Amino acid sequence: MTYFRTMVPRSHARTAALLTLTAGLLSACGGTPASPPPGGTPGTLTVSGTVQVPTGAAVDQTMVVVCAVNGDSCDEVNYKAVRLTTSGTQAPFEVSGLPTGKYYVFAWKDANQSAAIDDGDLFGAYSTDGQAAAVVTASKTNVALNLTVQGGDIGNVVTGQVHSAGALLPDRTVVFTCVLTAQGGCDEGQAVASGVTPQGQYLLEHVPAGPFMVIAWQDTNNDRALSPDDLYGVYQNVQGAAERVQAPRQGIDVHLGQLPSATSAPTGQVPAALTGVWVSGTNTGTSYYNPSSGSWAPESGTGTYLKIGADGTFAKSGLLQSSVYSCSITFYSHAQGVTHFNGDEITLEAQVTHQKYNSTCTPGNNYDRITPNTSSSFKWALLDDGRLRMTWPDGNITYYTRAQ
Repeated sequence: MTYFRTMVPRSHARTAALLTLTAGLLSACGGTPASPPPGGTPGTLTVSGTVQVPTGAAVDQTMVVVCAVNGDSCDEVNYKAVRLTTSGTQAPFEVSGLPTGKYYVFAWKDANQSAAIDDGDLFGAYSTDGQAAAVVTASKTNVALNLTVQGGDIGNVVTGQVHSAGALLPDRTVVFTCVLTAQGGCDEGQAVASGVTPQGQYLLEHVPAGPFMVIAWQDTNNDRALSPDDLYGVYQNVQGAAERVQAPRQGIDVHLGQLPSATSAPTGQVPAALTGVWVSGTNTGTSYYNPSSGSWAPESGTGTYLKIGADGTFAKSGLLQSSVYSCSITFYSHAQGVTHFNGDEITLEAQVTHQKYNSTCTPGNNYDRITPNTSSSFKWALLDDGRLRMTWPDGNITYYTRAQ
């Protein structure tokens, strides 16, 4: 039987006095409002506002529920709901057809598809004091619902999803933190691990305080050792470089691919039209890194350099810069390795990866070192205007222009 209840108030404002509901509500609501509300009388009033999720998360598939007040809880049969389908971190909502009355308003994204509000989900109720769920009277506009990730210490949590081009085996997949040592390996004493749900969601709790890499490993043959059949992935930034993160973070998605091998050879025919140097952003056609001298180019702008050789090799380097108030952050990356072409898909398999990070405000986190190799797969296309379009597995696109 579908029912609602009021959670015991908590001291932290992010989850204080929130409302929770069981699996039956989602199946009952489907993706559209019930009309009329079960057990109620149809009306003409509305409740509307916006839903905001944390940076890195997506508002898509969030359920917004408006339920009639019954004492200090929700009336289990008098409610209406809508499911959001908008991408991004913020979206408007409107629940209409409500009778005159008092209501609670809350939103929930069931990130792990467990049909229960649990660790890793996004949840928030309308509140005027940041503590208790507030009552609204229909019609009501400008209802702001700010969702937060549930579970553990919110300041010490990293969440995301593991994606795989092939079959994801959740019972053989683990996600873990990697604090890099001076030699470029992972500090085992600071590793925190998480399993994944059937949909690939994970939750890393009580993670290390400093920056770390997020790595996923699928032990495909279940031999508890890295082998050629296994899948492996490292969280990458928009330029395809492995990037360290620091909690709290949401939306840290990892894409699984074949385990990189230093002895791998190029595969597939390199299209002649793709050979040469391609650039994006402010890059002028020069690599940001000189492997012979180990030196980096002067800090200037933000861009990417990509060189594809006719022999199936590649070199890719990037520069990201950002400033927040008086803090400046610079991130360099360089990878070289081999390409694998299969029709309109290209995989860049790094065999040497070098990165440099510099922050004027947290110099203790700065580094310049060799880091774990990763493989990145894209759909490629040459456009009529001469640009190269590279589409990531999640649909994001990078455009390159020819430099040489």
